[in-house]
Amino acid sequence: MNSFSILPYEIFEEVLTFALDVSPNPHLIPTISRAWSALSLPLLHSRLRLISAVQLQRFANSSGTLECAAGGRYVEIRLPGGTQSTGVWAIIEKVLMRCEHCDEEGMKCCRGVRSLRLVLNSHLSDPGVYLVGKALGQIK
Repeated sequence: MNSFSILPYEIFEEVLTFALDVSPNPHLIPTISRAWSALSLPLLHSRLRLISAVQLQRFANSSGTLECAAGGRYVEIRLPGGTQSTGVWAIIEKVLMRCEHCDEEGMKCCRGVRSLRLVLNSHLSDPGVYLVGKALGQIK
C-alpha cells in the first residue's frame, strides 16, 4: 500500500516541508523513491538554503533545471565567518539569476525570487560594493 494514498497531500506537504527544513542533507530526500522525488523537488527548489561558500559556488555553476516554484522561491544565503571577498557578489548574482529563470531558454515559468535573506559580513569600504546592487538587480 502506498503511503500517499492514505495521507492527504496537504499533510504530506507539511511533513515534507518540516523534513526539508531540519534535514542536514535535504538534497537526499528526493532520492527516497520516485514518488518522493516528484513531490519533494518542487518544495526543495522553492526553499533554497545555501550555507557555505562552496555550496553557493556549486549551485551557481550547476546546469540542472530547477523545478518551478508556483508561489515563488525563498532564498537564504548564510555565509558565516569573516568578511567575504568581492567575488562573492558575482556568485550571488549568478545564483539569483538562476533562481529567477527556470528553463533552458531563460524564460521565466514561475514567480522567481519572492523572499531573499542574506546573512554575511560586508563593509561599505569594500571596493566591490557596487556589485551588491548588480546582484540584487537580478530579482524582478
